[in-house]
Amino acid sequence: MFKSIDLKNDPIPKLFLCFSIPSVTGMLINALYAIVDGIFIGRFVGADALAAITIGLICTLSSTQFNYQHFFL
Repeated sequence: MFKSIDLKNDPIPKLFLCFSIPSVTGMLINALYAIVDGIFIGRFVGADALAAITIGLICTLSSTQFNYQHFFL
């Protein structure tokens, strides 16, 4: 089973690791996906499609940051 996290009594370094590891893992997976997607799109479809994928990635990352900012405020 999963151990519960006590935000009031647990030490801050432990809490920091418990919350940062999933976030960093998600960012690494997203970056790997963008790299592999760029390789395949750039090689098989062309430069215009690669530019569109890059713009789409920037829009996705910006909207994610905007949503997180409003979630934590």
